[in-house]
Amino acid sequence: MMDWIIIILDSISLVLLVAAIITNRRK
Repeated sequence: MMDWIIIILDSISLVLLVAAIITNRRK
């Protein structure tokens, strides 16, 4: 019933992780 919340949180964390990697590479 709350699975969609977990999926959304996983997606957000994944996006933040990718964004952090891109930011580190630009520096």
